[in-house]
Amino acid sequence: MQNQRMLYARWYLLCGVVLLFAIGTPACQCGSNLISPDNWGKRLLSTDLPDDTLQFPEQFVRGARTREFLLYNDGKEDLVVASYEVLKTKTSFKIVKAPELPFTLKPGQKHGVKISVEFTKDNAGEFEGSIAFFSPHTNNTDASDKFYVTLKGTYRKIGPEFQCGEVLDFGAVEKGETKILECEILNQGTAELIIQGFQYEREEGGKNNDFRWVGPAFPIRIPPNRTESKTIRIAYTPSDYPPAEDKGAFVLESNLPITEQASKPRLKVVGKMAIALVQIIPLYPGCKEDKSCQDIDERLFCQEDKAGQQTLCQVKEGETPLLKFPYTRRGKATTRSFLIRSVGEVPLKVSTLQFVAPTSSEFVIPPEFLKPFTLEPSKERIITLQYTPKDAVVDKGTLRVFSNDVEKPEADVLLEGTPTGCDLEVKPLEITFPIPSDPNKPDSYPVNLTNYGNAPCILSSIYMKSGLDDPYKMASLPKPDAKIEPNGSLSFTVAYHPYGRREIDYIQIESDDDDEPLLEVKLIPPPEDPPRCELEAEPPIVLFHEVSVGRQKTLPVTLSNKGNATCVITSLRFDGTNPPGNTVFSQGNPRSPLPLRIAPGGSADVPVMYQPKSKRSVYEGKLLVVSNDPKNGTLPVDLKGTQGRRCLEVVPGKLDFGNARFGCKTPTQKVTVYHLGLSGCPSSVQVTKALLSKTTSSEFEVVNLPKLPYTLNAGGTPFVAELVYKAKDYGKDAGTLLIENSYALQSPLLVPLAGNGVSSQKQRDVFQQVQRPQADILFVIDNSCSMREEQRSLGSNFSSFIKWAIKLNVDYHIGVTTTDNSTRGGNTPGCLRSLGGGNGRFLTPNTRNKETIFSAAVNVGTSGSPIEQGLEGAFQALSQPVIDDPRCNKGFYRKNASLSIIIVSDEKDQSPQPLNFYVDFFKNLKGTRNVSQVRGSVVAGPPPRGCRNTGTGRATAAPRYWDFAKRLGGVQTSICREDWGQTLNDLGSVSFGFRRQFFLTRKPDARTIVVRVNGKQIAEHHINGWIYDSVSNSILFSASSTPTQGAFITVDYQSICL
Repeated sequence: MQNQRMLYARWYLLCGVVLLFAIGTPACQCGSNLISPDNWGKRLLSTDLPDDTLQFPEQFVRGARTREFLLYNDGKEDLVVASYEVLKTKTSFKIVKAPELPFTLKPGQKHGVKISVEFTKDNAGEFEGSIAFFSPHTNNTDASDKFYVTLKGTYRKIGPEFQCGEVLDFGAVEKGETKILECEILNQGTAELIIQGFQYEREEGGKNNDFRWVGPAFPIRIPPNRTESKTIRIAYTPSDYPPAEDKGAFVLESNLPITEQASKPRLKVVGKMAIALVQIIPLYPGCKEDKSCQDIDERLFCQEDKAGQQTLCQVKEGETPLLKFPYTRRGKATTRSFLIRSVGEVPLKVSTLQFVAPTSSEFVIPPEFLKPFTLEPSKERIITLQYTPKDAVVDKGTLRVFSNDVEKPEADVLLEGTPTGCDLEVKPLEITFPIPSDPNKPDSYPVNLTNYGNAPCILSSIYMKSGLDDPYKMASLPKPDAKIEPNGSLSFTVAYHPYGRREIDYIQIESDDDDEPLLEVKLIPPPEDPPRCELEAEPPIVLFHEVSVGRQKTLPVTLSNKGNATCVITSLRFDGTNPPGNTVFSQGNPRSPLPLRIAPGGSADVPVMYQPKSKRSVYEGKLLVVSNDPKNGTLPVDLKGTQGRRCLEVVPGKLDFGNARFGCKTPTQKVTVYHLGLSGCPSSVQVTKALLSKTTSSEFEVVNLPKLPYTLNAGGTPFVAELVYKAKDYGKDAGTLLIENSYALQSPLLVPLAGNGVSSQKQRDVFQQVQRPQADILFVIDNSCSMREEQRSLGSNFSSFIKWAIKLNVDYHIGVTTTDNSTRGGNTPGCLRSLGGGNGRFLTPNTRNKETIFSAAVNVGTSGSPIEQGLEGAFQALSQPVIDDPRCNKGFYRKNASLSIIIVSDEKDQSPQPLNFYVDFFKNLKGTRNVSQVRGSVVAGPPPRGCRNTGTGRATAAPRYWDFAKRLGGVQTSICREDWGQTLNDLGSVSFGFRRQFFLTRKPDARTIVVRVNGKQIAEHHINGWIYDSVSNSILFSASSTPTQGAFITVDYQSICL
């Protein structure tokens, strides 16, 4: 009301002034930005508070107090409240209940809304704040379209202080058992506190005597000024069920000058009866919508299984679970399973499973499930039943689970067979091809499909499991969605074409057969003659960079068998050549057992360890691999180790071109070399050669190089080489790009190359969604002198971040490092902060007290270097030697996990390298076809001017951080934002979750792309389906169509021949 009266007053005053200076004007004329008389009062915000002020009663006991007020429209037309915020306060006041934004207020007090505000303060004093409601086009708001409600509250510190907190939580206690808890009381006042007795107030559940005061006797005298404490003891004995939870409060009668019952000191108590509860869940395939469930049975709906953190087909809540068996022809057996889960607080004891009459004898419980068993809380067990129909009658029944569940000691599961359905069989299940008499005219073998059911079978797809059409070719395939009538059949053929690729593959047949939706036919290639081992090693030289005396580093040598017989490796010897006889190279862990056997087409990694024993710039040696290779019985692999600085970085570390049809080439890919410009490195390095190793397949080609020699200056323009892969035959190809340069300790640089030649432009890429998402989260925190409040806010709001990991059941690693990349005080740049208490250096789902530990970890202090280098800190954390250092980051980074880098700083980035270097490095950590698994986010000053926060001060604009987050698809958030809970929530939403982007192995003709999930074709749609991103050559699913856990994704297309 105060806002409204002030606006009226201003209006009349303004009109009066205008009249004085507008002689001869017929009426009061105000400017266009002011309210005209005709529009006055159309939209007016008002409250039921005196002077629009919410006054909380004086508070004597620490804790929260809540009051509410009515916000309404006192005008004539509808108005909209777009947003609101609490001003001039950090923790004293907060809105705990309000309508969802934005909301509309119709004219009249009866259409108003209730706003609930909570006042909480630990320190004594008088506190004031305000709520600003943002309402455009409302007539009684200020120039920024805001209407204000003043908040006032007072807290006086007197009376008892409970050291156990405001609530004494007894947890779960079994019926009839007694649990006693203690709580120390201090007197925070200035005079003696005398507790004369108590009143018990029951809030809900149980009986008044479930909670009992055990001692001490009254009166209890407690000296002032927190000088001495008294210990009270409360007992809890749950008596009745239901309800399961008891709540109440011991209200203390004392000599305090408090008469209002609600303000008297009180200790709340909470307890619950510990009981056993059973949950039964029939197991069907995962679902996203009701239709897929009702295709099984109309009584099933797609519902969330919160405990299992997934969506499943289930009956409506309160109905008996239904286990539906697919159509099964007479004499054939099928199985279906259901889950028994213990959801109580004490172990669930299942005494027996028993069929209830009248249940068909065609349902059978295997004997191993008939014995009694016990499930600890949250544990579960899968029970599998067998169904073997003897006739065409629809069979039904009930299985009863007997347990110590308090509510349902006898829990039922309905059992039903399906009267009609498809029953598809394939013959043969395996084909072993003979050596073809004429390689140009290979023999074809039939594959027969027969429907033994009583309803048509629909074939959704037939394809090779590998996605390749060599060396096996199928012909006479049925059209998509072909129908096979009951007792009908169809066939197609498969042939072996000896193009050089010799691997086992599988024909996969997808249909609407509920019992076996995926059938397989195993294809085995013919034997080769004569058999021989042909061993190759990659890389041809192993380089160990930047390893100091007393440290060690292990790198793999990949031994591949290119022959057609098993290679048997009988010896692995190391020969030190420079200086002669040195023993710095040895076999690392895990040691390869000898003899080591490698099947044709297979490979094995031999770990090689380098451990320098004295200061020397270069050590050299050889790994000698002795095998049954008739041409190269002792295969040498060159080894080179250095102790100098790593001055050059090559990105990517490995180049995989994927598949290409013979005669076609892949798109060009780049290899970039950066000069890191570190202390101790030469100011410039000459790149003298860039060539392919002698063992590299001729199908790789360097197509573009800068003029050589090329000068790499510290922090200057990088060296870029461009390569392509052109398949000339069938099969996998490998090689190495060697980049020779003037920095002897890193010459040559090695880049492994890979490609695969195939026989067709048709391509099928098959992916599987992860069963459980994995995520590595790296926080890089500014530890300079201005970051104390931001670190505290980050730690205290961790729950908003980690809730996403818990919701999605993510297997996470969360580590913290800093922007300080100096080495003063023994600091190791990029090294993760120790969590203390034996918790290592990164959080996992098994870490206890996560919030407390994370809060301590991000409190990195404010004595770090004033030269903040967030990007460099992340680079150091994710590169050698720190990433594999057992004293720092070993075990944090996982190759198959998604990676999220989160930088928090109030200053601009001052990292030494160009932004392109860091972006290239991070993107290539997961490989060129998995860049979506790397995200970068920042909480920093937004460009171009930065920001200011009244509590934490000014933050400098950070354009490099902002661009880093944009290019890595992360979150850009202002560090001056008041709501850190929302900031952490936003970061969590993009850091965890299931994979939505899938990178294709070849460049497609976009018009031919067909995407299926679990055999069902998905429409191309940006909101409810997928899109093709030509820039990244990937399929990107919309949020609503993200494949569920374990789902199979197939992408069929015609590749483009370049």
